[in-house]
Amino acid sequence: MRKIIKWFAHCILAVMITVALALFYSTRSGYTTWYHLNSSVQILVEGRPASGWLQADRSGRSVFLTLENSQGKQTYHFVFTNGRISFAAACKNWRAPHLPAFPIGDVSPPCWDFAETDKPGELIFLDPVKDLVGSKGSLQFKNRSNQLVKASWSD
Repeated sequence: MRKIIKWFAHCILAVMITVALALFYSTRSGYTTWYHLNSSVQILVEGRPASGWLQADRSGRSVFLTLENSQGKQTYHFVFTNGRISFAAACKNWRAPHLPAFPIGDVSPPCWDFAETDKPGELIFLDPVKDLVGSKGSLQFKNRSNQLVKASWSD
């Protein structure tokens, strides 16, 4: 019995080391990006404080903003280039986990819901963000319920 437990423990350790090495390699190679919880975020919906959280990558260039209300949670993804918004989308069926940190790989990132149009090679987002204004550290947009959302944070 003792040999089986020892063998099982070695197998678990080998799997954990393999996963850790794979995460280290993919992070170092740029295939995986880690998002960290930003506790300085202030969120207002229609001018009233709202519940939610923000996670950003190390550079602050890519952020996930999750709003939480009685109807559930909704996550939005924003990417900044030269301090200005270059990409924004509502995440259809994915919610950012409320964890101190989480990884996302580049093979199938969340919030990339596209549909083809009648024109060959043209794609559109299924759930774009409306009335978007902002720059790195500050956002203002209309959510799915057509409510004005404002979020601000510091790095």
